[in-house]
Amino acid sequence: MDDINRFILDPTPEDILLLLAAKCHLGTTHVTPKMKKYVYTRRGDGTFIIDINKTWQKLVLAARVLASVKEGTDIYVTSTSVRGRRPASKLSMFLNTVVNLGRFSPGTLTKSTVEPRLLVCLDPYDDMQAITESSRCCIPVISFVNSDSSLEYVDIAIPCNTVGSQSIGVMCYLLARAVLRLGGKVNYDTQWQVIPDMFFHTDEVAQHEDDAYVSDLKEEYGGASRPGEGDIPFAEDDGVNWEKYSPKPDWMTSKSTVDDVFGGISSSLVPSTEPIDWAEDTPELNNETGEGWDTPASTNNNNQTWQGSSKSLWD
Repeated sequence: MDDINRFILDPTPEDILLLLAAKCHLGTTHVTPKMKKYVYTRRGDGTFIIDINKTWQKLVLAARVLASVKEGTDIYVTSTSVRGRRPASKLSMFLNTVVNLGRFSPGTLTKSTVEPRLLVCLDPYDDMQAITESSRCCIPVISFVNSDSSLEYVDIAIPCNTVGSQSIGVMCYLLARAVLRLGGKVNYDTQWQVIPDMFFHTDEVAQHEDDAYVSDLKEEYGGASRPGEGDIPFAEDDGVNWEKYSPKPDWMTSKSTVDDVFGGISSSLVPSTEPIDWAEDTPELNNETGEGWDTPASTNNNNQTWQGSSKSLWD
């Protein structure tokens, strides 16, 4: 396609190759009724192929909506899945938005914890709690969807592969670049200096970020594991059994008897160590008189009433 006849918002051949290399066009083996219009064909193994042309159209539409929001803090980006946390974090960084990584706390939107004007989700299944709450608060939703995704409460659906970490990373990369280009921060004629690999989630990158976070804590708190510990370093396993070097009280190590422990105390205060038969104190049935627990009380009151003796105690 010639650059003269190409519209400025149309994809370049490099963009199409990038989408195909990241497998953004691969769906799942299932398709929902509302997602059939975004499916181009089906492979022999049953995998549905998403139409790249429609993916780009919805991507540009979402970018135009995001670029129309004046304040970036009015946009709320959320991702519950692990593979979408880094793409969501980078998308939020370049667009200067509010981001939620990990579990979405119920009531965040309905209880006015945050009041965004627009919600961006990376997967409708993982972020269903956020999408449901946004429908109750009349908040528009932009979401990346797969062939088997539900479009309920989703206003702008961007069809793509939401399972792969590279595909979702490329989609967030293209969305962030399109918003910056529409906002005039990135020129269309020059290539964006940011590479798509920054949006990919990998185990090595996650481990590197964790190590960097721990090192920042050590520098901030002077080698302490948490605030308020001063110069106490992080606890490390040096292989030494420190329990045998810990002093113990004499009563834990000595094999003293009861007489040794209570030698200076009166015998009446020392608890008895002999077993007690509590059944000895239980009264038994008297065979001669027939009295026992089930014997009714005597009716002979010796001329006394229930109020006691007629004679006063003080007489």
